[in-house]
Amino acid sequence: MGVRVTPELDTLNSLAVIADLGVEREPDISFDGENYLVVWSDGIFGYDHRVRAARVTPTGAVIDTGIYFGIGAQLEYRPCVDFDGDRYLAVWYNYSDDPHGLFGRFINTQCQLEGDKIEIRIFGYGYPFEPDIAFCDSNYLIVWNEISATVDDDVYGQIVARNGELINGPIPIAISSDYENAPRVCASTDLFLVVWNRNSIVYGQWISILGDLIGGDFRISVTDNDNRNSPDVAISEENALIAWHEYHTNNFDIYGNTTRILSTVENKYEDLRAQYYRTIFIGNKMDIPWILNKRIYDINGCEVNRTRMIPGIYFIEIEDETYIKAVKVE
Repeated sequence: MGVRVTPELDTLNSLAVIADLGVEREPDISFDGENYLVVWSDGIFGYDHRVRAARVTPTGAVIDTGIYFGIGAQLEYRPCVDFDGDRYLAVWYNYSDDPHGLFGRFINTQCQLEGDKIEIRIFGYGYPFEPDIAFCDSNYLIVWNEISATVDDDVYGQIVARNGELINGPIPIAISSDYENAPRVCASTDLFLVVWNRNSIVYGQWISILGDLIGGDFRISVTDNDNRNSPDVAISEENALIAWHEYHTNNFDIYGNTTRILSTVENKYEDLRAQYYRTIFIGNKMDIPWILNKRIYDINGCEVNRTRMIPGIYFIEIEDETYIKAVKVE
């Protein structure tokens, strides 16, 4: 066994944000530059579950006992939260009692409520929406899945301004006849990236800060019959990393992929002059030695595993900003 320690060999133990006789679950966290805000669904109210929030300092001191920020419904689940530079927006779904649906509430940096509830998506009956939230530039994007008229799940989103105003209506992000669920969202400097599961294949979609879909959706994982779900995503200055769990040989493993960052900033990469060469590969001839250790990307900019490539167009990075365009025929 082992324990985590600091460089000075002080033991790092877990801290109890909330630990009582209730059933607390589904936490989420954001940071305002001074303290963290932790939100969760709390079953201390008997059968009911209510959403609560508390501040935690960077050193692990819990400041608040947990304020209630919901609407008093019987079953409030899956809270998520993000910070806009001034205050937090926390979102959750109400599974029971009218009105059913997704709601939001602003919480300031002193863990105090600001304003009334925000009705993000009202539904005719209780449904597990699995919401997620991210802030970019001046707006939030909330994403969720909901059941469609054809009794399959679809992915929607809603832009919410800093003042709580809903910008336009719900955004249909993934509404095909396939089963689409488990959406997650993160933000770059000027765009949102949403990822989700579609029939055990992970997909992504770029969205502007006003809610416009940028291009079409794109495949992130391979398309074999392995069972995949629960994707999540984070962004750096150049790439996004998407990870998910995947079932192999009677067990779940964690897999991931990267995709290049899009940008709405004009001429951001004007100084880059990549050289391209072309070649065609048939069957397994991509196993030639000079390709074995090279990075390979599909047409969406997602890095792919050489051993799991399907027929299609790929780009092989042989040097910095120098690529070979490759077509795999079979």
